[in-house]
Amino acid sequence: MREIPNLDVHITHDCNFQCENCSHFMQHKFRGTHISLEEIESWYSKWHQRILPTNLGLLGGEPFLHPNLPEMCHLSRKYFPDSQIEVVTNLTLVHLHPELWKDLIESDIILSISIHSRDPDYVKVLKPKLEIAKEWKRRGAKVRVVDSVKEWNKVYMGDGEDILPYEHLNPQESWNNCPVGQICFQLHEGHIWKCAPLAFLPMMKKKYSNISDQWDPYLTYKPLTSDCSDEKLESFFNRGCEMYCSMCPSIREHQDKQNPLINRIRRN
Repeated sequence: MREIPNLDVHITHDCNFQCENCSHFMQHKFRGTHISLEEIESWYSKWHQRILPTNLGLLGGEPFLHPNLPEMCHLSRKYFPDSQIEVVTNLTLVHLHPELWKDLIESDIILSISIHSRDPDYVKVLKPKLEIAKEWKRRGAKVRVVDSVKEWNKVYMGDGEDILPYEHLNPQESWNNCPVGQICFQLHEGHIWKCAPLAFLPMMKKKYSNISDQWDPYLTYKPLTSDCSDEKLESFFNRGCEMYCSMCPSIREHQDKQNPLINRIRRN
């Protein structure tokens, strides 16, 4: 059993926010892309006896958009009984699962709330939702608030069909200054990917077929498959810098967070 620090699972690619430079590209509205319980279970069944994540994140997208979020919580705990598990949410759609606090308690899962902006209009929307979370905590649910504003760093240039990799051609420095923390392994389509940008870049290529051919080298990335040898698995998780790191900047570049409820993305 290989212990790893973190594993993220997108249970949906749909999101109600418009965060500029989202490292998961979720501001581009991959609507109706919920991952089924059956599919998630097939992914878990392939890996739960090979890896032990210290932390397992259920996210997206916005997980509260998934109609089976309570069942996802219990399923995740079934396959990863020894991991800390959290539902990572922007909380603005908490009303879609008003009884989720019960499932969080039963499955011993943390509600992790990301604060996305200092914009007063956004704060006004979020404030009553935070009161609901406080009530859930009072009832026994584990709740934490994470200020993501300070940690929001750019991973590509532009938006939509105009996105471009940085390609500073210094992959070691890009790795050293990794804007997504070097440990954001993704369980996606049954495989494990080095990071979110690599995992979800093919979705951008499918949505925007005419994105720059500068992305072509990064689209050749091959994730770790569940039939890999123990040696290959160990090598994958020990690997640091590689050429794919060049897609991100070699010097961290902070992204100012505006109101994520406002659409600023030009779409074709």
